[in-house]
Amino acid sequence: LYLTPVAYFLLARFTTPKAAEEARLQRELSEAQVV
Repeated sequence: LYLTPVAYFLLARFTTPKAAEEARLQRELSEAQVV
């Protein structure tokens, strides 16, 4: 469960290196870790 959001985050960082995207992914990561 933890590897999926991390892998998605790493892939998204390479595909869409935008500050807004990274901020959104960081928020999703923190939410995923709470669950």
